[in-house]
Amino acid sequence: MPCLNWCHDNKSKLKKIKSSLEFNLRTQQFIELIRGNKRLEAVKQARKYFNGLEGDQLGQVQKVMGLLAFPSSTDVSPYKVIVKILSYQNILVLKNKFIVLLI
Repeated sequence: MPCLNWCHDNKSKLKKIKSSLEFNLRTQQFIELIRGNKRLEAVKQARKYFNGLEGDQLGQVQKVMGLLAFPSSTDVSPYKVIVKILSYQNILVLKNKFIVLLI
């Protein structure tokens, strides 16, 4: 993902402004892996990038980790919303955040 490469290259700048862009991108990446039925990859990604979180980020990760228990076509709330609606909204928000950081 080009956005994640950019985040890696600009990690100190993002940390300085307390940006959650990389975390949000990683969360979206996890959701997309679940949507693509790549659950093992999703677990590996979660182990690598979701350790040592606190507060709101920990709560958000706990919610998306619940996706592992359901098929990506689930009708169970709130997971249906996370997979079908929030993931598309997240993409738009992240795109806008990324563009603002580039300016």
